[in-house]
Amino acid sequence: MLFRRNTRLIASLILVLIALIWTVPALAGPGPDGYPTKPITLIVPWGAGGGADTAARAVAAVASKHLGQPLVVVLKPGAAGTTGHIEFLKEKPDGYNLIITTNSPIITVPQFQEVPYDPINDFKFIARVTNLRNVLAVRATADYKTADEFFEYARANPGTITIGHSGAMGIGHMSIKLMELELGTTFIDIPFTTAGEAIIAAAGGHIDAVSGSISSAAQQIEMGNLIPIAVTSYDRDPFYPDVPTFMELGYDVAIDNQISIGAPKDTPPEIVEFIHTAIKDTLEDPSYQKLAEKLNLTIDYLGPEALMQSVLTSINSVKRVIEAME
Repeated sequence: MLFRRNTRLIASLILVLIALIWTVPALAGPGPDGYPTKPITLIVPWGAGGGADTAARAVAAVASKHLGQPLVVVLKPGAAGTTGHIEFLKEKPDGYNLIITTNSPIITVPQFQEVPYDPINDFKFIARVTNLRNVLAVRATADYKTADEFFEYARANPGTITIGHSGAMGIGHMSIKLMELELGTTFIDIPFTTAGEAIIAAAGGHIDAVSGSISSAAQQIEMGNLIPIAVTSYDRDPFYPDVPTFMELGYDVAIDNQISIGAPKDTPPEIVEFIHTAIKDTLEDPSYQKLAEKLNLTIDYLGPEALMQSVLTSINSVKRVIEAME
């Protein structure tokens, strides 16, 4: 029930903004060869209510007026995001098929197992829209309320704390494995189909904690059902500045979950550039910035070149983590 409420809240906020946005004439002029002439599909390789879904719907609500056509979100969850990426590459590279691409299917999963795509060369990375900083949040009824209390309990009780995440080899899962290495203990990690399900399970007391995006957990945190104790990212989240990072606490647990928009590799470059400009304009749009604030979404834009460099840097970091785990 709480999961449905969370999804409805996000949807209602976005619908209100859409109504306001579409009272304003579209800002986009025709793209190359009149593109686009029909709605554009944006695949989200995750389930409803998670950070990627929230970011995608927020971007789609405002990007439509900059593209000149609706940007339609389609969910294709499964296998830590790889299912959606596999399905996506079957689509035509004509500019009418885009994807929300995240760290798990591009950076982490391909380092652990073979996937039927090249995470670098099969996609064109267009723009990063946000960085969904990962958080370790514990159920409010747990015996530990702070990071220090959690660390002490985890070391004294190895293999007893259950931590949920959105799927094997995803950012949430990787963060748990990093915590095990740094704390010298073990956890029972529980994979869920979506981050939203893991968050609700922790909020309801069915598991002890959750490792997921702080934006996805925001409602349960604000309701007092979850306590955020540490961010497993490189920097603090602007919306939760009092929650420290693991790095600040002296533990080398740092892995970001950047949410970006991509296209198939053979999408014409002039169309890619048109989409990039529209997305950049979206992130600079006051309507989007207002919505992002309501949804606790930071605006962390990177263009194609900087985004590619960030992806390559993250891949190298994950490789080092894997070596340390072997």
